[in-house]
Amino acid sequence: MIRVGFSKHGFEMKGHSGYAEAGSDIVCAAVSAMVRLAINIITEGFNAAHSLQVSEKEADLSFEMKEQSEEGSRVLEILKADLKQLEAEYPKNISIL
Repeated sequence: MIRVGFSKHGFEMKGHSGYAEAGSDIVCAAVSAMVRLAINIITEGFNAAHSLQVSEKEADLSFEMKEQSEEGSRVLEILKADLKQLEAEYPKNISIL
């Protein structure tokens, strides 16, 4: 199961969805696309200072904005709302904390 926890300025994501095998997992693909888009909007679009740590081996990702950003915070709120919709469809594969 993918577990995503949000803070005021970032989020942490851990685990695999377990929906299907790698390369065929639509839940993983959806989460990956949403997360990449949100991070790119915040870092490239708003040039926000940030910390990003990724461990593919451990299936962990941690992202945090280093400065207060109203726009960045709004993007994180939208990401959380989108992931919650996915959680409603696939409650055995993703959990938003």
